[in-house]
Amino acid sequence: MKVGNVPRRNLPFLAAVLALCACLLLLGLFRLERYLGGRRAWRAWKAAQEAAGMDFDPASCLPPAVPDPRNFAAAPILAANPRRTRRWSSALADLPTPGMGDWQSGLPEDFSAVDVVLRDQDPELSLAPFAADLEALADAARRPASQLQLADGSRQPAPEFSERLLALGRLLQRRALVRLHAGRPVPALEDVLTALAVARHLQDEPYPPVQLARLFWLDMFMQPIWEGLASRAWDEPRLARLEAALEPQDLVASFALAQRYRRCLDSASLEAKPPIARSAHWQDWATARWLSGVYRSKYGAALRQDQDRARIQAALAAPRIRLDRLDLTPPSGSGGRKPAFLHPAAAAARFPSGFLPRLARVQAGLDQAMVVCALERWRLRHGRYPRDLQELVPAYRSALPQDRLMGGLLAYASTGRTFHLAAAGWPWRREQDQAQAEAGDPSEAPAGGNDGPQPWPWAAWPVTPRRPPGAAPRPTRDFSQPGFLLERL
Repeated sequence: MKVGNVPRRNLPFLAAVLALCACLLLLGLFRLERYLGGRRAWRAWKAAQEAAGMDFDPASCLPPAVPDPRNFAAAPILAANPRRTRRWSSALADLPTPGMGDWQSGLPEDFSAVDVVLRDQDPELSLAPFAADLEALADAARRPASQLQLADGSRQPAPEFSERLLALGRLLQRRALVRLHAGRPVPALEDVLTALAVARHLQDEPYPPVQLARLFWLDMFMQPIWEGLASRAWDEPRLARLEAALEPQDLVASFALAQRYRRCLDSASLEAKPPIARSAHWQDWATARWLSGVYRSKYGAALRQDQDRARIQAALAAPRIRLDRLDLTPPSGSGGRKPAFLHPAAAAARFPSGFLPRLARVQAGLDQAMVVCALERWRLRHGRYPRDLQELVPAYRSALPQDRLMGGLLAYASTGRTFHLAAAGWPWRREQDQAQAEAGDPSEAPAGGNDGPQPWPWAAWPVTPRRPPGAAPRPTRDFSQPGFLLERL
């Protein structure tokens, strides 16, 4: 028997097909409604942000173009050369290595083992094969401006740039420490000023990998800066030069620029047409555009992520910055995964666990070093330290740096012959302590995980002895692996 033109035995199959088609249609309509609603909400949010002054063009974050002869990043010493980079990276593994110092704890580098190995030989002679490279870096740092040159179509510099720069910087740091140890503070200061000039050139680059490398670079050179200041190695004119070089170093501003660049990359990637949508046949184009738009473009996730980053950007622009209250984790609902629409450069632009505490610690050290330069200049002129930091204004400081975590001035006390200078430390909590230890970087967390801020004092004169009598030698770094320089981040 037939029902119309359809045999009765085919009716269940036909009903199942129709039900399946109805389900697929409903699912498609649901996805389309989510897509259109999310796109509408995203475009409304973006328009509101643009009205408030946010420019979503990635080119707006880049520094102005610089001719090659005036461009630090275009210097020949920084050109891609894998063989030379491997030579720099492995150089320190072949040299006698001092015991590790720690400017945060007041420990200078321990050169006693180096002195035993080299006997009467000047340790700086072991770095002589790299003197031409370090001089080329110093010449490049004297250039007036910088703009990284990217490959065509790329939105991020090659990772080799950061590794190449850090390998060369490690040699420069070693030479500065060797010169301080050998009683040659003037050339040691020139190395430190070269390092600060390099960091200043990189400050306006919006690329997160470059800013990570810059953070580690400044962390490295805080060691010779602290040793030179703690040992009172420099006179008043040289302290003024060091203070002037420390003045423009602003890790917080660079982090805010990198956050803005990430927002621009995500927005540009979200609005870009997928490659398959450029098909010549109009039916292929329409089908591919609709499917890729419904399936791949997650406007809801993009909206939540950009709102989180907008809050971070606003917090960084506030007069009182609380870095400890910023959250760099992916937005809720993303499951810790990056949305699929992101440009590969945006997906790679991530800040690792422990980045904000390290940034806050190094920035506090830079601000403290700047104040200590002014304090030492006061001591050289008056024979004692001032009773209050306000006495430095305006003769020695036009303004005093603010505490980046708690606001206000740095904590200061003086007896005249010595002083105590401290910044408010990271307000670790027990759960943060546990998370930091699980992330593999427990060095920043206080022992015991006590709640509340842990102050960051400046280790003033006299410095901790290099090695107490009978103590075991301090551990040394392993420079045998080229990737060592990025492991701490």
